[in-house]
Amino acid sequence: MRTHLIRGVLAAAVLFVMAGPAAAQSVIRGRVVDQGGKPVEGAVVSIEATESNRRAQVKTNRNGEYMQIGLPSGRYNVTATKDNLKAAQQATISQGNPTELNFQLTPTSGLTPEQVKQMGRVDVAMIPIGGVFTMPPQTAREVLAQLKPKIAIPMHYRDNLYILETFLKDLAARKPGSDTLTVSKSSLPASTEIIVLRPKGAREYW
Repeated sequence: MRTHLIRGVLAAAVLFVMAGPAAAQSVIRGRVVDQGGKPVEGAVVSIEATESNRRAQVKTNRNGEYMQIGLPSGRYNVTATKDNLKAAQQATISQGNPTELNFQLTPTSGLTPEQVKQMGRVDVAMIPIGGVFTMPPQTAREVLAQLKPKIAIPMHYRDNLYILETFLKDLAARKPGSDTLTVSKSSLPASTEIIVLRPKGAREYW
């Protein structure tokens, strides 16, 4: 009887030790639905740290549900996409406290023809590409193609290189290594030039 009791105590102790790290891990989970409230299967949920290059991706199941385990504590930009549908939010993830984040996808697009007409000729465009409160990189690329500015400067991504690289994919860009740019009418290029300025206070990554 004593032997069985000791074995039972040891088994319980092992289970406790094994469960401890899992319980302490960070968890972000939620559900993705369309405009009609129906679950979206196969939506890609991208989770990107705002202060590092750490990122993760997970797809929703047939019920529109997703879950990602094991991310370090911190602030994250979380984006859900499926075809031409998209939604984005910010979240603070902390270990031991599950984060619930639900999305309702809406169509993504650039500017309307009326908006492009109202803006007219654009010499210098400061284009936000961060994706939370501003345009995501793909929409920013559409706007860039619509406006055709002489100079385009991506902004609102801090030093998150993943967001910047998504925006710049297959596009030529110049990096002067400074946070300042002086422009005059005579120095404007003939066609669109993308200039990536160093975010003020960003890490050394140039």
